[in-house]
Amino acid sequence: MDKGTSIEILAKAIQFEIEGHDFYERTGKRTKNIKGKALFSQLAKDETRHANLLIAQYNSLKEKGGWIPYNEILKGIDPEEIKRQREVFTKPIKGQKKGHNQIGKDTDDIGALRLAISQEEEASGFYKDAEMGTDDPKGKVLYSKLAEMEKKHLIILKAEYDSLSNSGYWCDFPEFTMESME
Repeated sequence: MDKGTSIEILAKAIQFEIEGHDFYERTGKRTKNIKGKALFSQLAKDETRHANLLIAQYNSLKEKGGWIPYNEILKGIDPEEIKRQREVFTKPIKGQKKGHNQIGKDTDDIGALRLAISQEEEASGFYKDAEMGTDDPKGKVLYSKLAEMEKKHLIILKAEYDSLSNSGYWCDFPEFTMESME
């Protein structure tokens, strides 16, 4: 993959993370459940951290022409970078449906969790595709780590959804079986 394409993918990833942060921040303020507020607040912080990782890699690729090893990115993250770069990365994503990740006035906590689950599935898939599409081993590691982080978010959100919706499942496992009722 050429440098220009890599930069475009990183820019799109940064935008996803910023939108994710904003979504979780809005959702955390709206939710009535105290645990839900804490969950969404933590997810917003995680998305900010992801955006800062990506911004560092984006800047390196754009300015120096090369990828930074993942462990070096972690050491050099500037937590304030997202505030300085926000305007650059908040343009609408090409081909994105209107209303993506939007919470309506009538969206309840379960509806918000459904949106969050969808968002995390999309992000995880995006990073897996980016990992497969890049030739650079450092880029592969970054995208693999991000896909893994988004997958963990997905597990947490699904468990919370199962709990709130009284689905009979907890962390994708049945809370009871018919055999246990005999």
